[in-house]
Amino acid sequence: MENTIFNGKLVRELKAGGKITLLANYGNSPVANDPGGLTATQLEENPRQAGFNNLKFNTGEAVEQWRTGLTYEQKIGEKHTLQARVFHASRHLENRLAIASNGYGDLRRQYQGLYLSYQFSHHIGDMPYRLKLGTDLDNQSDRRKRYAYAETQPGIFDKGALALDQREQYQSAGAYLLQELRPSERLLVEAGLRFDALFLRATDLYLTDGDQSGNKNLHKFNPVLGVNYKLSAGAAVYANYATTFESPTLNELSNNPDGTGGFNPYLQPQEARSFEVGTKGVVFTGKNEKDLRFDLALFYINTLNDLVPYQIMEQPGKTYFRNAGKTDRRGVELGLSWPLHKNLRAYYTQTFSDFRYRTYSVGANTYDGNELPGIPPLNTQLELRYFHPAGFFAVAQGRYAGAIFADDANSFFADKYTLLNIRTGYTLRLKGYNLEPFLGINNLANQSYIANVQLNASGGRYFESGAGRYWWGGVKCSLRNTVQ
Repeated sequence: MENTIFNGKLVRELKAGGKITLLANYGNSPVANDPGGLTATQLEENPRQAGFNNLKFNTGEAVEQWRTGLTYEQKIGEKHTLQARVFHASRHLENRLAIASNGYGDLRRQYQGLYLSYQFSHHIGDMPYRLKLGTDLDNQSDRRKRYAYAETQPGIFDKGALALDQREQYQSAGAYLLQELRPSERLLVEAGLRFDALFLRATDLYLTDGDQSGNKNLHKFNPVLGVNYKLSAGAAVYANYATTFESPTLNELSNNPDGTGGFNPYLQPQEARSFEVGTKGVVFTGKNEKDLRFDLALFYINTLNDLVPYQIMEQPGKTYFRNAGKTDRRGVELGLSWPLHKNLRAYYTQTFSDFRYRTYSVGANTYDGNELPGIPPLNTQLELRYFHPAGFFAVAQGRYAGAIFADDANSFFADKYTLLNIRTGYTLRLKGYNLEPFLGINNLANQSYIANVQLNASGGRYFESGAGRYWWGGVKCSLRNTVQ
């Protein structure tokens, strides 16, 4: 795998409370091989092997992308704030799947967006009040082509005959309103409403097998309610309720299990209702760096038409999507941060999850009550961070992930694992910029584990083995100057 990343940020402070921020990002990964998933038997025989067709077709991907954005923020007096953000992104992806008939893919994407927001702060009587209004507009245009493989030389397969060619359009318009009112010094109440309208269209340009052009228009209102109550100067309890609406992406819609172009006609948007209660705060010790910080949340999410990935035998490695009826997701999240010594701090997070299908059937198979695959019931991470004022830093991380099911039937699972990672470096503070060389070791104990699971994979090829112990390093350069 090869990867080059560039990030840039330029900030200019203007008079009268204005600020302009320019962001730029470039990424190029010309080589990223894909060994494919393994069956449980193959994993036991040799976890480092690749699938037969993955080797045959040299599967993997190459991607190049860039993104630029401009943000303008302006305060008008003490009560009004305006913000505008615009961006443009471009992406070119070539991927090779282990499918003879249409495994070579070429995707070219253009993506633009505009976001506007207004904030008004005032008092209603003696109660502080804040109003937030905003709108966002997005436009994504994809040109998607797929080709069959052709054997250009003995044992060498490359792009062959065209199998799919279509132009895909994703346009969205959203608007939101959020109000905050503080009836007392301790109590904060929030209420909001968001509306989204989505317009999706596929134009079939490969008409040999007929015209599969089509479109989808979706719209939804979603409310949000929240209450926050201060128990003390450093601690609060809160409760939130919200509904969400998630449309399938163009990638999810364009993978049509019928084997034709256009959109998957059976795929519907996912909807959810979420409830959350929790507490968070700081235990003060007199100095900020000595404070103990905590965050505890309990949540319940009920989803309708959950988007579920799966594969079919005829096209291994290619992921399609279908809708589950309903799911119930319950969980607890805990986060702690506390000082151990001068310049040394510990961070601990733990998540307990119980995610299950409430109603879900595929053909004659019923999965009601089964656990959702791919989600561990327990996730734990402990991290120690040491930062010396002179510039030296070191980070040690331990991560535990519980066993996860690989399929909706809960017949196969990936075992639990624990990983240890370390990194160290030094920050050189030079005139106008920082230079930071760093070095790390991942999987320090050389643990054998499954890094990724292909959910509901065909032929039982669910498992992708994780890397053994490996070194990595680099140099990070960042500018400190703010242009005036």
